[in-house]
Amino acid sequence: MQNSVLGVFVALVGNSLIGCSFSVMKVAHERNKGGGSYLKVPLWWMGTILMIFGELGNLVAYSLAKPSLISPLGAISVLVNVPAAYITLGERPSASNMIGCVMCVMGGYG
Repeated sequence: MQNSVLGVFVALVGNSLIGCSFSVMKVAHERNKGGGSYLKVPLWWMGTILMIFGELGNLVAYSLAKPSLISPLGAISVLVNVPAAYITLGERPSASNMIGCVMCVMGGYG
């Protein structure tokens, strides 16, 4: 039981990092309008590193708890991406964004 709780916590943190990484990488993409190499854009590397740490967190979470408990938590990345996009990109959540978030929660719960 204790490992399952730890696995859920690690999955929540990992998927939150993944959700943030999408917004960070989009900011890097928008700043690189000149078409240069992304390998030279530090913000792109930051987004990539966030993604890697998030996926490593998922790997650890799967080793601590049952996959049936961890897999639905992947929807957290979608839920985190909506406010992260608002903060970093100024993207206002639309009604379809909110409906999608509700559907993610319902799918993970059901």
